[in-house]
Amino acid sequence: VIANVGAIYQVRGQAKIFEQAIPWLKTDRKRFILFIGGARADSEYVAALKLHVRNEGLEKQALFLGSRPDVPRLLKAADALTAYSTVEGVPRVVMEAMSRRRPVIVSNTPGMSEVVTDGVTGRIVNFDDGSGEFAQALESLTVDRPAWESTGAEARTQATARYSVAAMSLHHPCARHYYSDWAASEGSTS
Repeated sequence: VIANVGAIYQVRGQAKIFEQAIPWLKTDRKRFILFIGGARADSEYVAALKLHVRNEGLEKQALFLGSRPDVPRLLKAADALTAYSTVEGVPRVVMEAMSRRRPVIVSNTPGMSEVVTDGVTGRIVNFDDGSGEFAQALESLTVDRPAWESTGAEARTQATARYSVAAMSLHHPCARHYYSDWAASEGSTS
């Protein structure tokens, strides 16, 4: 199970994620991708994406869950998180997934590479070059579970060292309040 969390619109690239996941999904009907998040103003983008899913016959594997209050539970159920963005600041959902021991597969966008260490805490892939890096990363996740579990463990280690309340407050004392609230809402004490 791969999760994508965030508003569904072109900047977040769910259509690219789905397009490149099609071969992986079609290889095994027990493979799923969850799109977790509401739609932005671009209802045509969402409608086109859902039509593409239907046309590929994957509506039972590519699921649109909408906005949800239980994202931490869904991340825990997922094997990995994928995130794409044409522009990114600090990808909070990526940090959240890493803190939950989930490896991440992200786009090669500034911001993502500041959080993810390619080959260590996940994969940074180019969704636009046609090489199929994303599909390869998904297949690797599926066939080499121990390596990806190790990647998830390292993701947790790095997230704790860099983004925990303790780590953030060392470098940014004024951020302690924000991160304390976030950690409490996520059920984390680190």
